Amino acid sequence: MFSQQLWDRGEVVKQIRELHSLGRDISYTGVLQECPRLLFAGVNYFKNWGVAVTSAGIDYSKVRRREVWSEEKIKEKILSFYREGLDLSYKAMGESGYSLISAGCFYFGKNRTFLFWFDKAFEFFKKYL
Repeated sequence: MFSQQLWDRGEVVKQIRELHSLGRDISYTGVLQECPRLLFAGVNYFKNWGVAVTSAGIDYSKVRRREVWSEEKIKEKILSFYREGLDLSYKAMGESGYSLISAGCFYFGKNRTFLFWFDKAFEFFKKYL
């Protein structure tokens, strides 16, 4: 389907729509595995793969695999875990909430800075529950 394809912006959009309509994985990783030439053409003709998918009229946030984090979402997730009675220790989070720790390190700084915030946030949330 894609082996000898000649690409332009319109063809990239058309192929993304076709894959999506067939129920295929059009996340970056999914397209890289299934049809890398489409991915490379998309990145070539658009700013990035997300823009190519969006140009096809598809909400990329609904097809991307990686969760998008913000400071507020991190705080909400910690509170949600607390309400569910989950273990919020660093060790437990490392085993089941790795993406939360990773996002926290990104937003609040690595290692001690984030761990300090995590401990303070935990104490803060406990006051309101």
